[in-house]
Amino acid sequence: KNAPFIDVGDANVTVELVSSYIEPGATADGSEEVTITININGTISQVFKDSNIAFLEVGTYTITYTAEDNAGNVGTATRTVTVVDNRPVFDSLLETVTVNENIGADNVVYTATASNPLNHSIEYSLVSNPVSDVLSIDQDTGVVTLHENPNFEAKSSYQFMITATYTTNSALFGVLTVNLTVNDVNEHPTGEVTITGTATEGLVLTSYICHYHHTQCYRGCKLYNDY
Repeated sequence: KNAPFIDVGDANVTVELVSSYIEPGATADGSEEVTITININGTISQVFKDSNIAFLEVGTYTITYTAEDNAGNVGTATRTVTVVDNRPVFDSLLETVTVNENIGADNVVYTATASNPLNHSIEYSLVSNPVSDVLSIDQDTGVVTLHENPNFEAKSSYQFMITATYTTNSALFGVLTVNLTVNDVNEHPTGEVTITGTATEGLVLTSYICHYHHTQCYRGCKLYNDY
């Protein structure tokens, strides 16, 4: 008598790393019980039909099906599960960028770009955060705009998170954290001071007008004579 023939259905399955694999099981032609084992990084474990298996690494995994009839004949079959990771990916998990203070409101401060392994449409969005009311992102281009005038003395930094998600599969997305630092620009005072005096009879009334620039009043002030 021949060993049991095991039908596994689809012998090659591809799943995303972020998705779970549901073991569909297999059947033997003589209705024998089928034992299912999986080899993960050299470790053999028994699994069961409808088991939910979460793979932690990209790679190729072999599931083995074994059935033994009453005569001791053993039949085997295998299924290959290929685990892939096609999520949109940023170049890093954390980016630090800087912007000078007092550049005005509604300026572009960052542009997010994620890889697109599946060549599908990607949508960018800001994760809800304390500064979401002053920041916005273009969902198509990833351009981030700061809607308030950055002021180092009032707020020296902003932190926000960006997600890049396939519009065809919301389970596939990448995440990036951005630290936006505001540069402290030396704000030089400007203005003028007028120093006047009262002339005594026979003397000249002199007015000095000093123009402030940077942090000094230059000694070469303009001199005006009033007779």
